[in-house]
Amino acid sequence: TCDDAMFCELRARSIVAAVQKLRKSSGLVVADQVDIYYEIVDEKAGEAGTAAAYTLVEECFKMHGEIVDKRLKCTPAQVSHKPADANVIATDSLEDADICKGTFKLWLTTPTEAR
Repeated sequence: TCDDAMFCELRARSIVAAVQKLRKSSGLVVADQVDIYYEIVDEKAGEAGTAAAYTLVEECFKMHGEIVDKRLKCTPAQVSHKPADANVIATDSLEDADICKGTFKLWLTTPTEAR
């Protein structure tokens, strides 16, 4: 529906804003390339609710990938894809209902060959 599409775009823009804020607070400049990973933690929702939240975020990346890629130069990946030896530059945990009901965690790492 129209409302779902609007919420999906809002979710994409909220994630982009959160990443940009973390980049700025970490002292990164526009030219600095990073890999971006995320995790959703929602103990109240259980496994099914958390899986649904991941699905919503992944769908927003598919539907509004141009917004995300234009601003971030890459699409964030689930933290399960982060290499164990990745050099973490910054992390943040957000409670933002526009993104998800639980906690949305972000990691910025130096770029790796795996991505």
